[in-house]
Amino acid sequence: MLVMKINILFGLAVAVFCLMLSSAASAEMANQMISIGGGCFGGMTGAAAEILYHRPFNFLDSDKIYGKMGLAVADSLNRYPTKDWRRFLLLYVDGIMYYSDNAYFGGGLNFPIKVSDDEVGNLGGEVYLGADLPIYHRGKIYAELGYSVARRLNYERYEGVHFMVGWRYELVPAPSPNKAAVSEIPPAKPAVPSPEAAAIEIRSASVEAQREKVMSEIIELKGELEKAENYVSQLDNKIVKAKNGMATKKVLELKTLKLDAIMRARSIKEQIKEKETGL
Repeated sequence: MLVMKINILFGLAVAVFCLMLSSAASAEMANQMISIGGGCFGGMTGAAAEILYHRPFNFLDSDKIYGKMGLAVADSLNRYPTKDWRRFLLLYVDGIMYYSDNAYFGGGLNFPIKVSDDEVGNLGGEVYLGADLPIYHRGKIYAELGYSVARRLNYERYEGVHFMVGWRYELVPAPSPNKAAVSEIPPAKPAVPSPEAAAIEIRSASVEAQREKVMSEIIELKGELEKAENYVSQLDNKIVKAKNGMATKKVLELKTLKLDAIMRARSIKEQIKEKETGL
C-alpha cells in the first residue's frame, strides 16, 4: 500500500512538473535544450536522453535555473552474482542551478517505470555537479559527476557513481546563466536634421506638390480636349444635314463654329504637351 501511495505521488509530481513546463513555454519564458549522454547511473552502465527548460516555473525568475526531465536506461552488468543483474528504465525529474557561466549543480528524483522482471520500481534520487562547454553553433558538450540511487520494488538499492558525458543542443538561445540582467537600453532620441537636409526635404515636398498639381491640370485639359473633339464631330454631322437641306447660310455658320472648335482643340493639345514636357 505504501509503495502504491509513493508511486501515485511521484506520478502526480511529474504531471504537475509537465504542466508548469507547458505554462512556462506558452508564456515564452522557457528556453529548451535537448541532450543525450552515456556513462553510469547508480553505479550501473547507462545512457540517458532528456529535455531542459530554462526558468521552468514562473515564480523562479532566474537566468540560472533549469528544470530537467528525461529517460535513462541502466544495466547492472558489473553486479555479481549474475542473478542480481537487472535492467532499469528510469524516468527522472531534476532541477539544476548554474553557479558560473558553464558550471552547475543539480539533483532530483528518479522512478523506475520498468525493472527487468518487475513491473515498476521505487523512488530513487541523484545529486551531481556538472559543466558544459559551448561548441559549434548552439551545441554543447557536458559532463556530470555525482551519486545516484535506483531501487527495485522490494527496496533493493542499486547505488553508486553517477557519471554522464554527452551532447546538448539549444533549441532557443538563452541568456548567460551567470550574467546579471542587462538594463533596458533607452530608445534613441530622433536625430535633428541639419538646416541643409531640412531645406532639401522642403524642396522635395514642394516639387512633389507641384508635380501633382500639373498632373491634375493635365487630366482636366484632356477632359476639355475630349469635349472639343466631340463637338467637332457633332458639327460635322450638322453640316452634312444642312448641305442636304440646301441651307447654305447655315452651312457657313456651322463651318465657322467647326473651325473655332478645331483651333480650341489644337490649343488644348499644345497645353497638354507643354505640361507633360515640364514633368
